[in-house]
Amino acid sequence: MSTYSFEQVRKLTYYTLKRMNIPKPYDDHIQEAFLVFNNCLCRYNPKRSKFSTFYVHELYHHYKNLYRNEKRYTSSCFLLPSPVQPPDTIDTTLMLHDLIYHSHLSAFEKDVLLLAYEGYTVNETAEQKNISISTVKRTRKKLKEKLSHLYVYSL
Repeated sequence: MSTYSFEQVRKLTYYTLKRMNIPKPYDDHIQEAFLVFNNCLCRYNPKRSKFSTFYVHELYHHYKNLYRNEKRYTSSCFLLPSPVQPPDTIDTTLMLHDLIYHSHLSAFEKDVLLLAYEGYTVNETAEQKNISISTVKRTRKKLKEKLSHLYVYSL
């Protein structure tokens, strides 16, 4: 069995990064690629494919999963803008008051809305309310649907 070095697959790494339209600089991505390379060395089976094919395939899927998880995280962070962005202004306070008292929300929905406004994540809300994560996600989705027609804010 021959020994592989990261320098031998460096060009393949750059090729994969360009193929995925990942912008430069590549410093952090090269470090990630090195970790994938070490993982591939442990798992490689020469009977199944060439090492370079195996490595590029694993690297591509690693980056794909990385960006998919990042997209999920950014899209599910908060329902409303964080109160830290602008300190509570009178407009923000009035908007929150309107949402809570004039939009026909249940008591549970109001609690979830307030926790989201305060910056709690889905996991933290579920833990604090002692309910499942899927219940919080479903409630937040209903809130988005109910409140999206009331305000132009990006919910």
